[in-house]
Amino acid sequence: MIVLTILKWIGIVLGWTLLGILALALLILLLVLFVPFRYSASISTGEIEGSKVAYGFGVTWILHAISVKKKVNSDITVVRILGIPVKKIGGATESSEDDDIFEYEDEDIFSEPEATDVKEAETVVQPEDPEKEVEARAAMGAENPETAKEWTVDGEKPLDGWSSMEEPAGEPAGETARGEKDEKKGPIERLISAIGDKIRGIKKKIRDSFRKIGFIFYKLSSIIDIVRDRAPRKTIKRLVKEVVRMIKYVGPKKIKGTVEFGTGDPSSTGLILGGVSLCKLAYQKDVSITPNFEEKCLVGNATVKGRVRVVYFLRMALRIWFDKDVHHLWRRYRRMKKDFRKKERALQS
Repeated sequence: MIVLTILKWIGIVLGWTLLGILALALLILLLVLFVPFRYSASISTGEIEGSKVAYGFGVTWILHAISVKKKVNSDITVVRILGIPVKKIGGATESSEDDDIFEYEDEDIFSEPEATDVKEAETVVQPEDPEKEVEARAAMGAENPETAKEWTVDGEKPLDGWSSMEEPAGEPAGETARGEKDEKKGPIERLISAIGDKIRGIKKKIRDSFRKIGFIFYKLSSIIDIVRDRAPRKTIKRLVKEVVRMIKYVGPKKIKGTVEFGTGDPSSTGLILGGVSLCKLAYQKDVSITPNFEEKCLVGNATVKGRVRVVYFLRMALRIWFDKDVHHLWRRYRRMKKDFRKKERALQS
């Protein structure tokens, strides 16, 4: 009974622990999905006649419990968890005392070799008697009888072990035979053969060019066939709408800033102002755009803020995944890609 009671309480504890872990994981998942990530970005230009542009940004989550921020007047990005700096990215690194890793206590490490060392090396590399060298090489060939060949003082039949080092680099046998044949031909025959080779090379280039152009037209025609088809066209329109909606959702909700600009020419400044006035951004409440018709300048600062929920991207991915038309378009695209690869291999062969 005591053992069963202990096992019972162990099972209860393990069960509640497992249940707590599952509940915590579910809570974290819900927080990630539904609690928005808030972002902000700032940009500021300096004085007249081209100054440096400074920028800053920040991303926060759950009432700044987790934040990644960079100030406009700083080069360091700080990652904080519960207000405690965890990691710093960027900025100037501190120089250590052991930066000069090329200092050595022994100054003679890179000193020049003495004359006696050079003489000893020369005596090792250059043998005194060629006949002794021949005997040594023959002895080395005797150790490997499978690859050993006759060795003479004249060096006409070297060993295999020495052939790769001793043979001078020259033209291949086929090229030498072709050169001998060309030498036997007369000047007129050589000229005619050269012209024939040139014409054959030009024909090959023209044929390859026409094949490549035909392959490009084949690709374009395949893409046009997909676009002309009614079902894929509707699917593509739906996908484009999804992308436009996503851009609007991710876009900033608050925009604030002041800009003063001028090109130094009143006519071009007025032309730019007319183009800016067509944008909806110019009529925001906290946005001020001031033209300068007298001097060349670009001075201002702007701040944008927005928020994003992960659940939106999850819903969009599920909508696209369970769309049968999207699957059909994807299969058609894969078939078209396989056809392109087959055509390309045939073109290269």
